[in-house]
Amino acid sequence: MNRFSEATLHDQILYLDPNLLVINKPNRMPIYPGPGGGETLADYLPLLRFGARKNPAAVHRLDAATSGCLILGRSKGVRRTLSNLFGEGLVEKLYWAVVQNRPMHTQGMIELPLKDVGWPGRPRVKVRSSGKMGRTLFQELGYFNQQSLLALMPCNGRTHQLRVHCAAMGCPIVGDPIYGGAHRDGPDMHLHARRILLQGEVPHSFIAPAPQHFIEFMAQMTPL
Repeated sequence: MNRFSEATLHDQILYLDPNLLVINKPNRMPIYPGPGGGETLADYLPLLRFGARKNPAAVHRLDAATSGCLILGRSKGVRRTLSNLFGEGLVEKLYWAVVQNRPMHTQGMIELPLKDVGWPGRPRVKVRSSGKMGRTLFQELGYFNQQSLLALMPCNGRTHQLRVHCAAMGCPIVGDPIYGGAHRDGPDMHLHARRILLQGEVPHSFIAPAPQHFIEFMAQMTPL
């Protein structure tokens, strides 16, 4: 059964111009097919052409279980330009995460080397001295019932960086089946790509509304 109709898919659009398409990707949906099969965003890309000859394509990664801002380029040239922005560190990302426990400090930087010890299509990342350094800024925004809402800003983009960094400081992300011990049929993973800023010649900033499970938590939490 298809998860979206054309109308409901268009409701997820955050921005559209001749070059860019930005959508609020739902969680539990991979961008492209993987070893596990199942429905992917790629199945719906023909519905997002809006007159273009070819499908748009994502220019950065977003885990299947992560919701929020996803940027797609509507032509090969635009995708190349956007990829260069990412490669030059001219893209700023802000995530929200609901985590188990409260961090020892209300803000700071997590700085740990990360190494993928999994296999193709099935990443499994661990903190290893032989890995590549990952740096993540964090700030606690509020808490409720031994859980916290964190703002996370990755300074670079290692695979599963935010998920592993949160788990490493004793605050695994709620609903994370790999690094948080959650059951795969349990709650949605509470990781949301809240904002993305393209710092090119003409800066663009995009914000994705919080999904329902975040709204419910925020309504109960004590803000800091």
